Amino acid sequence: MLSRGAGNLTIHRHGDRPCRRNAIVFLAQKKHSSYKRDSFANLLEALRLLEVNYLSIDKHAENADVFIFHTGDFNSTDLKEFRASLTPASMEAIHIVDISLSRYWRRPSWHEFDDPHKWYVYPLFSEGYRRMIHFFAIDIWKFFDDYNHHMGCNYTYIMRLDEDSYIHSRIEYDLFDFMNDHSYDYGYRLCAYEMGVALPIWGKWQAKRGRNIPIHRNIEGDMCGIYNNFFIARVGYFLSWPVNSFLGFVDRQGMIYRRRLGDLMIHSMAVFAFAPKERVHRFLDFTYEHGTPDQMTGCVVWGGIQAGYKDTNARANLMKYHDEKVSAPGCDVNITYMKPPDLSPSYSHLVENGVTDEVSLHTIMVGKVERFDMGQLSG
Repeated sequence: MLSRGAGNLTIHRHGDRPCRRNAIVFLAQKKHSSYKRDSFANLLEALRLLEVNYLSIDKHAENADVFIFHTGDFNSTDLKEFRASLTPASMEAIHIVDISLSRYWRRPSWHEFDDPHKWYVYPLFSEGYRRMIHFFAIDIWKFFDDYNHHMGCNYTYIMRLDEDSYIHSRIEYDLFDFMNDHSYDYGYRLCAYEMGVALPIWGKWQAKRGRNIPIHRNIEGDMCGIYNNFFIARVGYFLSWPVNSFLGFVDRQGMIYRRRLGDLMIHSMAVFAFAPKERVHRFLDFTYEHGTPDQMTGCVVWGGIQAGYKDTNARANLMKYHDEKVSAPGCDVNITYMKPPDLSPSYSHLVENGVTDEVSLHTIMVGKVERFDMGQLSG
């Protein structure tokens, strides 16, 4: 038990090494509650690629623990499955955390008597899906704050990956040291242009805050939203004022459960409005894939893959994706090469990080992810 009223947390570990200062987090299940896909197979592949392209390089596995949060799907026997994807050093980092009986996976009190059938697009997007949104938007910061306090740890940065978040190229440097050395509060990889649905809650917040809370950037409906299936965040940023106050306001309005307001929109508002641009970083150097497939056709209907400028195998990686996930199932996609003006120039810090060559990122996407010719709206 982490804190009074938190409920029970069951944690399985392979070893007993002391906690590190950083954590890589997954919220996983064996079968997706909304999309019905084989999530466990995806998770094993995401872990394999994380191992090959990050954890096994240099001493990266020594600088981060891996938390696999779940709601009753996993137990200690599943550690055997993970051993096939991870080295012994990385296995020492694994924490399998059952949050199903904890306060971190519970309806807020103001939703206690809600009828889910009155929620927007329910049951297409299940209650579990909405709890996932709430966990990554609201609860995860409190979890690590509580864990630090009760376990004597000092987790400073967390990096999120989904079970279908695939890092396809080697990352030679330590991501967490990079964030800390540059005093970044938040890092992300891709943009998704769906911020229009955030405008009602942003308008309510603006009316409430008046002139008391300065913002660094106003929220616009056609701006880049952080496609936050990959992010690295400083925990303290989300616990600080006014960010924590904003998150509490959003939560109390009830739009996460009742209107399916996504953690993408909530993170985007919390980061772009309250953090100066020099504290936010967009990663462009590694090749990254995340896509949501249609249950019937198998075609990706949202997301895709984007090459990283440091990926020496970018052409092969993108061709493999195209052959397997576009050509073979006969899917429609948008294929382009993204240039710096459309790649969040305020946050990519290319020149500051010594990138002087022209960047052109091969991009295969579907939906409103990585749109061409967005300019300053990309950030």
